[in-house]
Amino acid sequence: MKFPRLSLAAALLLFSAAASSVLAAAPPDYGKVTSQTFDKAQKVTETHLANGLTIISKEVHSAPVAYFSVWYKVGSRNEISGQTGLSHILEHMLFKGTNDLPPGAINHLFQSNGGEINASTGQDRTEYHELIASDRLELAARIEADRMANSKFDPAELAHEMTVVRSELEGDNNSPGYDLYTNVFLPAAMSAHPYHWPTIGWRPDVEAVANRRDVIYSYYKEHYMPSNAIVVMVGDFETPKAVEIVQKYFGVYPAGKTEAHFITPEPEQRGERRVILRRPGTTGQVLIGYHVPKTGEPDHYVLDVLSQILSGGRSARLYQSLVETGIAQSAGAGNEDTRDPYLFELDGAPSTGVSNADLEKGLEAEVAKLQAAPVIQAEITRAVQQLEASFVFRNDSVSSQADSLGGYAVIGLPNYNGTYLDRIRQVTPADVQRVAKQYLTQTNRTVAYFEPQPLPPGTTPPPPPVADNFGSSKPVTDPRQKAILAALDKKFNGATKAAAVSATRPKPTRVVLANGLTVIVEENHANKTVALTGLVKAGSVFDPGEKYGTAALTAAMLPRGTTTKTALQLALSLESVGAAVGIGASEESARVSGASQTKDFGLMLSTLADEMLHPTFPAEQLERLRAQSLSALEDARQDTGGTGGAGTQAEIAFAQTLYPKGHPYWQPTIDESEAATKALKRDDLLSFYKTYYRPDTTTLVIVGDVDAAQAVRQVKAAFSDWKNPAGPKPVVVIPDVPVLAKAPATQVIAIPDTPQTSILFGYNGGLKQNNPDYYAAQIMNFIVGGSVFGSRLGKIIRDDNGLAYSVSSGIQAQHGSGPYQFFVGTNPKNATRALGLLRQTLAQIKQYGVTPDEIEQAKLYITGSYPIRLETNAGVAGVLLLAEDNDLGLDFPYRRNAIYNAVTPAQVDVAIRKYLRPAEGALIIAGAAPG
Repeated sequence: MKFPRLSLAAALLLFSAAASSVLAAAPPDYGKVTSQTFDKAQKVTETHLANGLTIISKEVHSAPVAYFSVWYKVGSRNEISGQTGLSHILEHMLFKGTNDLPPGAINHLFQSNGGEINASTGQDRTEYHELIASDRLELAARIEADRMANSKFDPAELAHEMTVVRSELEGDNNSPGYDLYTNVFLPAAMSAHPYHWPTIGWRPDVEAVANRRDVIYSYYKEHYMPSNAIVVMVGDFETPKAVEIVQKYFGVYPAGKTEAHFITPEPEQRGERRVILRRPGTTGQVLIGYHVPKTGEPDHYVLDVLSQILSGGRSARLYQSLVETGIAQSAGAGNEDTRDPYLFELDGAPSTGVSNADLEKGLEAEVAKLQAAPVIQAEITRAVQQLEASFVFRNDSVSSQADSLGGYAVIGLPNYNGTYLDRIRQVTPADVQRVAKQYLTQTNRTVAYFEPQPLPPGTTPPPPPVADNFGSSKPVTDPRQKAILAALDKKFNGATKAAAVSATRPKPTRVVLANGLTVIVEENHANKTVALTGLVKAGSVFDPGEKYGTAALTAAMLPRGTTTKTALQLALSLESVGAAVGIGASEESARVSGASQTKDFGLMLSTLADEMLHPTFPAEQLERLRAQSLSALEDARQDTGGTGGAGTQAEIAFAQTLYPKGHPYWQPTIDESEAATKALKRDDLLSFYKTYYRPDTTTLVIVGDVDAAQAVRQVKAAFSDWKNPAGPKPVVVIPDVPVLAKAPATQVIAIPDTPQTSILFGYNGGLKQNNPDYYAAQIMNFIVGGSVFGSRLGKIIRDDNGLAYSVSSGIQAQHGSGPYQFFVGTNPKNATRALGLLRQTLAQIKQYGVTPDEIEQAKLYITGSYPIRLETNAGVAGVLLLAEDNDLGLDFPYRRNAIYNAVTPAQVDVAIRKYLRPAEGALIIAGAAPG
């Protein structure tokens, strides 16, 4: 049914002429409101408005932020043949303006208030969310209420956005894994139920509605209404006031009535199904899916526990039987949460030289073990502990909490979280054996293979010509829309409460131990968790000669055995309580991380110390790691990027073009990495460890539910025996790279059977983290391409011309000057024009600069969104580590926003002249050749 349109000017009583006629109007009668607290432990409240809208709210006062989301009970499950992808198209179009707000206004409002806005479409739902300062909660509610009833669906905007949708579809299908699961496996496994539709839609269906505004608008009006929606709020607010805000904006709409159509249930499967995807690639894949009950059914809880037993870490059955033995480079299990019955899935990628059939046999063998004998109680206890820990960790983030609450409420299980832990604690070994026998059977399964075909030799066609037409930002010309947008800017103007709150944060404690190890601790008692992050100056910058990967393999070997524990024992000690420790190498340092509940902090810390102080580099573990690394390198050959980036081969070509061989930021080819990985010996890793792993180049940052003084004592006890080796302290030196005299030749990496062209353009940025220009340059980059929706490149290439789904830029500044990269993922037919727009936009900014308003908007976002970055313990720890590593001072988190606010337009102009140098840019084109 159609909703009567209520203008936002009237709804909000805006300070404009459009609102003057309603200023004296009586408040509307919203009808009866009911409310209940259904999860007392988590303090979750459910409220029902008279028009059928459900509101789920949870107060979390650990940070001045709030997460506001609207979940609609419509997804690909609700679509019909010939009209798949409609739910996803709606998601895109709700960003394209309402009757009151022109295209771009919604993104502008959130960007200027430091908020993050996004949306997603799934099989059972479509959700829209905002993460924003809690004193801006009303802005989120007002925008979402407007989008629910008044989205415009302008035909011109639809035409542009359909090109963006096509680009997203093409980017997804660049991945063989996505192609296998979405286009081959699911249609075979779900033969009748609409879960077999791709969420993004079949390409012919998407094309069929590309110009059918009537069809899309009708679908919108059939499903977007209060009675078919759930508002979820988590954050720093008082529930009665927050509910009042929601009621104010959503309560004016009638309930509406969805025209439900029959959802065909999936019939019982009576025989095994097999499908194969063949396309160019390097690494096979195996998927096995078994039909199982829907979420909330008794056996669903058992299957969750079974999934953890199979794939809950390095101690789990699949890792031990398949990855440790070299059969698979990865293997996992999953039990999805859905409204209707779905699939329990096993998946894996075979190691180099192992066939899909052999991997399938290994997966089958593990299923047979589950059916033949009950699992031991210790395995169930470990699985339950891991699931319980995930619940606790989720409470670190308002985003994670809201996503969980909304995800279950929209499939009809609003109190699922409140009863979940009790249900899984009741699972027995007999239950696990029973469900394995009942559901994991040959007749109830679908098996899918990806069989990679040889990659033909790449060709290098001439670079595409530069297009000469480009879009421009469309000014708001409608007087009424201008008044409304101006009123909103005025109402929600200025720095948010969250932007200034960092000054009230607890001050961190910094201690340097006698052996030189630096410890930084910040207390946060909002949740019973602890996060640890740190570094050791042991990155690939110290790789000797052409022994590429020495730093990476050394770091990866540390958890694979110590003088007191085997790799399995180390994994078991952590995974039995749901804790984690990680060690990995980057260019400049080896990074360490850890996460645990408060009660397990001592165990997490002692395990990390054991791995860092007493590794034994077992020979058999090195050979397993070598095989896994070689398989991963082989897999990288088919990494085509997609919506998230240009892919491994493009990144390597880019680094080799910008930096000379031997520079820390230069990257070896895949062939060179393979040769080095095969040649590295245990003594190479042991020598690297003894030279570069030392306490006086190590920093550990701990944030969470700890007493600072006690935490320092615990670190001292765990690491005091660590001695510095003889010889000078290693120093990270990143040589400067001269500016190129001219742009290098274009490189085209042809990757066949990929529907998207990835454009990677850029040059050595010439900027370091401690450079005074850093903050002005980051403001410049935000305006250029650092924001998907608010940047020049995003607006011109994506919004105005609809040429790409992914458009971005980033300037990397560490101890050395990293690259300034610009990325566009587009259809090959649009690549020439998209590249032309990229070049023209950069040239325009280089010549004419940016406006003061753009600078102010960038500052508002960069400073307003900063508290969101500090939402979790891990986020705070990361900022403190950044400050310590770059000598910014531990007061940097408190000064950071003031530094950005002090940047002047003149300083941004200087940054543009110094750091925006498109004339010397390297161009890498990967995937399908431009049309």
